[in-house]
Amino acid sequence: MGTFGQFLRDMRKNAGATQEALAVFCNRTKQYISDIEKGRNKPPNDPELLFKISHFFKLKGNEKEKFEDYAAKARGDIASDIKEILNNNPKELTRLRKQYGKK
Repeated sequence: MGTFGQFLRDMRKNAGATQEALAVFCNRTKQYISDIEKGRNKPPNDPELLFKISHFFKLKGNEKEKFEDYAAKARGDIASDIKEILNNNPKELTRLRKQYGKK
């Protein structure tokens, strides 16, 4: 798979949507969407904006999780729901570190 921007552009085109339609739905500019698609901007880090984009494309379940994971990975991060799980479960964080040999 290519960049997040290519992924977003492919989803948008497959949905038959314009950059302007996505921008209006997400309360952003067409230029903002274009810059993400062209790799000039990193994927959004704002969970609310990611939710709006996933809602625009009617992503649910695994599709929505994959979308959020892909955006986070492209930013060099992990998805916000995973961060929340780890922050709220320190034993799980310890278990993962042990499992993967991290101290």
